[in-house]
Amino acid sequence: MAAELKIADIRRREHRLKVLPEVKKLCLKHDLDLDEFDVFHALVSGEAGLFINDDGFFILREDEGRFDKAKILFVWMAVAFKQGQNFIKEKFYLDWLEKKAKEMKAEKIQFYSPRKGYERVLAEWKTMTIFEKEVI
Repeated sequence: MAAELKIADIRRREHRLKVLPEVKKLCLKHDLDLDEFDVFHALVSGEAGLFINDDGFFILREDEGRFDKAKILFVWMAVAFKQGQNFIKEKFYLDWLEKKAKEMKAEKIQFYSPRKGYERVLAEWKTMTIFEKEVI
């Protein structure tokens, strides 16, 4: 069984050295419009929270629904330390996310991903497709 995720302070060297290189890889891999410094700032300023264990980490934010103004637990980043491990689909972590959402009195949990497999793995979740075109 996975160890409980604990809130972590990105200002601690041990967390910075583990988390920021993974964030950088994720930002570059998916050509995100942010980098590890933006994420570091969001964590230090309290806009986001870091939760970590030996399997990986979540960076979570409180958000608001675009149309219904519902309180949302937004999974900004979910990273497994082991290559090939996809821990967001594991029941332990899905239950943990639901528990966090209830603690903050969120009505929904959301995350975005370019990975198509989540539609199959999270069949009971509502799927919303976001189309984006960069205009320069």
